[in-house]
Amino acid sequence: KLEVKIESILNDSDNNQNINDSLSEQQTILKQQISSLKTEQTSFKQEIEHLNDKLLSKNEYINTLKKQIGELNESMNKLHDENANMQSINGNMEKRLNLQKK
Repeated sequence: KLEVKIESILNDSDNNQNINDSLSEQQTILKQQISSLKTEQTSFKQEIEHLNDKLLSKNEYINTLKKQIGELNESMNKLHDENANMQSINGNMEKRLNLQKK
């Protein structure tokens, strides 16, 4: 009976060692996967930061273009006003010339 108990204990010990070895191997694999995922996460964060910088830069460019468009529109409006004034002056001069001819 004692031999059977000792043999059972030894078998249990072997089984526990096998389980321990398997768990250690799984732990090593999981640590490697975690490390790989952390590296990938860092890479994604850098890519997001880069894309945010590009977006900010494009938004600044768009705002600059909008400002330039606004300035050009103001200039065009002034030119239209000047043109209308010149046409009015030209019309008045033609009327005077016509009156002088009569």
